[in-house]
Amino acid sequence: MRTTRTGKLLALLAFLLAVVQVPIALADNSFLSTPRVQISGKWLRYTPGLPEASRGAVSKTTFDMTISYHDTLSADSVPAGDPKRARALEVESVIKYWADALYQQSNGQHTLGTVYIYQGGKFGDKASVLWKANAWPTGAIAGYGKPGQVITFGDVFNSTTFVGAASTATSQANGGYTLGHETGHYVYALYDEYVATYTNPPRSWPWSSDVSPSGAAIMNSQWNAMKNNDGGWLNHSIAAFYVTSTDTAQKRMYGKSCWQVLLQAPSQDGVSGDTTVKPSRVQYSFSKPVTTSGDYLNAVTPGTHLAAAQANLKILWLAEATMVYQIVLDRSGSMGTNPDKPDDPTPLSYAKTAACNLVDSLPKNVYVGIVQFDDSTSQVYPITLIASNDAAAAATRAAAKAAINGLTSGGSTAIYDAASYALSQFVAQKTALSADLLGVTYLLTDGEDNSSSKSVGEVIGEYQAQKVPLITVGYGAGGQAGSFALTQLADGTGGQYFASPVDQAALQQVFFAALGKTSDAVSLGTFKETLAAGASTTKTFRVDSTLGTATFFAGWKGTAAGVTLTLTGPGGAVGIVSGDVQDQGGAISFSKRISGPAAGTWSLQLTNVTAASLDVSCSATGEPGTGTGYSVTLGLADGGSTVASSRPALLLARVNRNGVALKGATVVGTLTDPAGAVSPLTFRDDGTGGDATASDGIYSAVVSGYSGGTYKVDVTASNPGGTAQESYCGQSPSVQNPDDPAAAFNPYGAVVAENFERSSSFQFTTSGGAAPTVAPTGGGGGGGGGGCEALGLLPLVALLLIPALSLIRRRKG
Repeated sequence: MRTTRTGKLLALLAFLLAVVQVPIALADNSFLSTPRVQISGKWLRYTPGLPEASRGAVSKTTFDMTISYHDTLSADSVPAGDPKRARALEVESVIKYWADALYQQSNGQHTLGTVYIYQGGKFGDKASVLWKANAWPTGAIAGYGKPGQVITFGDVFNSTTFVGAASTATSQANGGYTLGHETGHYVYALYDEYVATYTNPPRSWPWSSDVSPSGAAIMNSQWNAMKNNDGGWLNHSIAAFYVTSTDTAQKRMYGKSCWQVLLQAPSQDGVSGDTTVKPSRVQYSFSKPVTTSGDYLNAVTPGTHLAAAQANLKILWLAEATMVYQIVLDRSGSMGTNPDKPDDPTPLSYAKTAACNLVDSLPKNVYVGIVQFDDSTSQVYPITLIASNDAAAAATRAAAKAAINGLTSGGSTAIYDAASYALSQFVAQKTALSADLLGVTYLLTDGEDNSSSKSVGEVIGEYQAQKVPLITVGYGAGGQAGSFALTQLADGTGGQYFASPVDQAALQQVFFAALGKTSDAVSLGTFKETLAAGASTTKTFRVDSTLGTATFFAGWKGTAAGVTLTLTGPGGAVGIVSGDVQDQGGAISFSKRISGPAAGTWSLQLTNVTAASLDVSCSATGEPGTGTGYSVTLGLADGGSTVASSRPALLLARVNRNGVALKGATVVGTLTDPAGAVSPLTFRDDGTGGDATASDGIYSAVVSGYSGGTYKVDVTASNPGGTAQESYCGQSPSVQNPDDPAAAFNPYGAVVAENFERSSSFQFTTSGGAAPTVAPTGGGGGGGGGGCEALGLLPLVALLLIPALSLIRRRKG
């Protein structure tokens, strides 16, 4: 009976997966920027494209957001009596008015949820809102939860001060309503309805010849809500407002009013020009649709707060010591040998080496814990703070690495129980400290689960409840055989799945890429080479002025004495001591952390002193001294890590300085196919070949005609000619305060003269099959081809069926 029942389940699952092969959009700009829906009184993580039956059952939707604020303001960080505390209250006031605007424009059906505020400009390249001292507010169309997309905002907008000495209750309300206007772009993928004179505006921006809708609308002028004491200016336009003479950016892109677009499936958006590598519009649930003026819910009185709009709002000022990293390592029996290369170091040796290097790359003021599992699970190193003091931080890292080095192989594989246990330890730490801690779990395994009492669905539910992402790594052929469940764990929790061969350099690159998703740590480059006997190689790394720390790594197999190392900075050679080199059962690793590194070229020379050829690797990571520094954001335009077989992979690389996109940088990419073949991959920012907008700092590539499997994309961004420049032209600018003197919006900011170099790695998986050979022409609004109304079925099916599939388990040694 069991075999028959399981076979039917597998057949049903195979049928559903064949029918619903669609990408899953995730909160890639920050794992905390996540929508949640209320169904039958229970809050669940929202999946784009919920089936109509489920969408109709949604009673409320709330949007969690992240803010990267340019200064440090919270009470935890600012002494009593400091005027910055008053500014913090002004920021919170603006956010509360933002919640009111979101409630009103959704007709009382959507609310602002938890707002996480990173201080000192941290997380600038991942936050939903990049909040600067001075900025012209802009919003990326359909950018919510998508990599490289952001709302730009500021304390001051032209002559209006939202936050600061000249701030008033009225200006704070206008600030929140302006964020509400940008939310129309960012969350709902709507376009502007005001009239403005811009220099060479694209069709998606207002034109001087435009004619605004006949009725009140937030995409026309949010300022009129306070000016006219009319909450109708915080809602959206309807069809009746679009008379014959009406002409707006919204009409050019969709041909319809805002509420008409909100209520239609993205597949009905229509052609809106050559939109290619850009996010698709997501349709959210509206149980109280607005089709006529009589449907409007005029609940918000401008300048006051509405309790219903604030019901789910929680503002968290994140302190330095906030993030907890749980590193969960498989030590089952199969980790103890490599059947393909029995003379090589064991898979566990490579995993321990890469995990130790990950610990060395973690920034200060975060917590780290180590969990091991086979058929049982234990916390082998307790969750401990890596302090800001250099000596204390070094001691913590050494203790964590000692726990990793002590792991031995044996037993079966309880992946789901291990993930659940690691989360429970995080929750216990959070409770013990009574702190607003955030967590992320890195889980590496080389096989499929064969001894857990928990199911995939249970684990995903637990992680969603705590808003903790799971970064999963399928290690070697066995781990990649279990990639379906590992992908579900990652995608279901806002994390990411990575595949890695049993190779020290490849696994280390995976860990560094994963770290970049959840911290401000950056990769300065990765190299791998085969050295002949007696040969040397020198690899260089560019350390720029934004870095407060740089860490250099090297690896090879054999003995520690097999390679001699020389690390040289602008000031000369850096001493290497015996503790910098570790031997993990023949997997040799070198790690050297430099605080306050001098800007300039650093080099690492490796010399093979053995009598045989030797594979060597070297890499470097860095942490910004302040803010976010330079970075490159890499991913699929619609987020996630899965590409449907019938679609091309639409890739973007956004080059950033402190969260602001940079045009004019040099971006070089490669694509590694499932067989390991590497080919060049061109990323463009010229508005051709799949690139949606020229000179917006988002570099695009389209991959089509692929076979099934996991692909790896590697990108390096640099500025050798000093030609990089800040760009906002990929976002829609806000209408300015009509009471301010007229000002001209400049879509370009400061030129970056300094050279820098950043690397990033990303993986996506596809089932293969026929794919378009040309870049697609997208639908209206978000572009990307539309048609994403079915996106939610795959994870829902998986959560229902995977617990039953756990009846089949492959026992491994």
